[in-house]
This record gives sequence, C-alpha cells and structure tokens, in this order.
Amino acid sequence: MPYEIETNDGIVIAGIPDHIKADDPSVKQKVFAARANAAQAKMAKEGATGGQLMQAGLDPTEGNSFLKNLAIGGGKAIVDAGRGLSQVGAGVADFVSPRRPDATGEQPSSRVDDIRQQVARSRAQDEPLMNTGGGVTGDVLGSIAMALAPGGAVKGAGLLAKAGGATDAGATLNAVGGSLLAPRSIAGAAGTGAVMGALQPSTSTDETITNTALGGAASALIPAGMTGAHRRPGAETIRW
Repeated sequence: MPYEIETNDGIVIAGIPDHIKADDPSVKQKVFAARANAAQAKMAKEGATGGQLMQAGLDPTEGNSFLKNLAIGGGKAIVDAGRGLSQVGAGVADFVSPRRPDATGEQPSSRVDDIRQQVARSRAQDEPLMNTGGGVTGDVLGSIAMALAPGGAVKGAGLLAKAGGATDAGATLNAVGGSLLAPRSIAGAAGTGAVMGALQPSTSTDETITNTALGGAASALIPAGMTGAHRRPGAETIRW
C-alpha cells in the first residue's frame, strides 16, 4: 500500500509504493525537487528575477519542452514590440510635455526612463528562457513576424479596398505593402531595417542608436545580395 513521508522542513512526498524504501535515491530526488520548487516560488514571490533564480541554482524553465519555450519566446517578442512602440511614444510625450518637478522640487524620471527600467527588469526576468533553444527560436520568429506585420496589414487593406471597388487605392496600398514586406532597393531596405531597429526596446540612447544602425545595415544586405546574385561574371545583366 502506498505511503508518504514528511521531512523535517515540512516537505511531504506522497504516493510512494510500499516496495520502495524512504531512503531510496528516487525518493531523495523528489525531496530535492520539492525543495527547489519551494525555494523558487519563495524567491519569485519576493520579486526575484529569472537571472537571480539562475544564480541561486534554480531554473524556471526546467521541465519545459522545446515547443513550450518556443511559444513563450514568441510571446516575448510580441511584448517587446509593444514595449518598443511605447518607448517611442514616451519619447514623443517627453519632448512635447516634459514632466515637471513635484511639490518638493524633485525632478521625476522621464517616461522613457520608466520604460527603460521595465526593459532592464524584463531582460533579467527572461534570462533563463533566452538560454534555451526554444526560447531563442521563438523570440527570433516572433520578431520576424512583428517586422512583417505592418507590410501584411497594408497589403490586407489593399485587398479590402479592391474588394470594395477602390481599385486604384487598392493597387497603391498593395504596392506599398509589398515594398514594406520586401524592399527592392538597398536604400528602402536599409530605411525599413533602421526603423525596425529604432522600435526595439532599449535600456539607453546608445543602445537605440546601435539597434538602428544594425537594423539598417543588416536589412540593406538583402537586396544587395539579390543584386549580386543576378550579376554573375560573364552573364548578361538582368533587371527585374
């Protein structure tokens, strides 16, 4: 008949088959796992980040499948995209209507700095996830989806316009959406990449500048590579 044990620190392990002794390695492993889960829950309740949990030898992603981490990583990318847009909006608000000193004369933090603190904490929280293959893959795929979303939305608006009889407007929207999805010129690709880089959440102005530069440079390589592929030595130059 199954039995249960209770350790001195209050850990209860129930449903142990009667043929397995209380000091069996499998039972000890369950006790260790229960202690780790309790410590993790306690630290999380006290506000510990994922990075701090890892430093304490606790991994919040332990036991997660690749697909689960993939889904969480994709969700992280969507949240990051929203936070990046909020950061841009906060910058505009700070410029138009800066926060004024309070009654004590103390200057409050800017709206952008508030979001930067959120970004820093979010990164610390997501550290265990971004140490997994599934988490990184989901984050990359989610970021790509967010980058393609504006172009897809514009093309969708073009299709609706055509369906409603606005043929010229639909064609224009379709062309603009196509350009956003796959810019054909190096300048267009660089511009799109730079904008997407600038929209990434950051913890400092320097990071925003770096993201903008890297986004523009990386995106410019796509049409440049396609142009190079079309111009093989000894072959006729093809213009698409």
